[in-house]
Amino acid sequence: MREKRSSLPQDVFQKPVTRKTDCRYSIWIRFRCLAVVWMLAALFCGCGAVPMQPEPAAPPAEAFQCRIQASYRGKEISCTLSRTLEKKTAVTIELPQQARGLSFLWNGDVFSLECAGLSVSGDSCPLPRHAFAPVLYGAVETVISGEGLAETADGVWESFYDAARMRIEMDRATGQITRLSIPELSLDAIFLYDI
Repeated sequence: MREKRSSLPQDVFQKPVTRKTDCRYSIWIRFRCLAVVWMLAALFCGCGAVPMQPEPAAPPAEAFQCRIQASYRGKEISCTLSRTLEKKTAVTIELPQQARGLSFLWNGDVFSLECAGLSVSGDSCPLPRHAFAPVLYGAVETVISGEGLAETADGVWESFYDAARMRIEMDRATGQITRLSIPELSLDAIFLYDI
């Protein structure tokens, strides 16, 4: 069978054009055009999207109870911390063993120290300003008040406690402090809400 030749003028260097090659050529061009359209679509698919803003963080939790694993001035300390909405705060030492059961209580303007059933109260905390319990209490109160609290990254805030820079990690959904560190005072505390 003879193939029908196109009536178009042919160049000497070009193969003769037939219906069969016309069809292949047409399919090839369509395929290339479709590929170019898909590549352009892939390149520009994200151009018009509005960047997602993170949901606003919950304010710091005001009432909570947790365990704390802390490193303070080279010593490992384990304690519990509880705080009520009435701003009653208790720090009870579990480790080191020599201080086990020692409780520091803040109730508004009244400070109490309890150990083995004995209790001493006063208008102010007689402990040194940079002792573990007053630093932990003061730092937590600073975070809860929101005083100078600025978010630096997702879930990470900074503030100052007693002129020392404080880094706070909080759960954005609950507002619970998960980690608090004050490098200048050698404090690094991890808050565990498993009690």
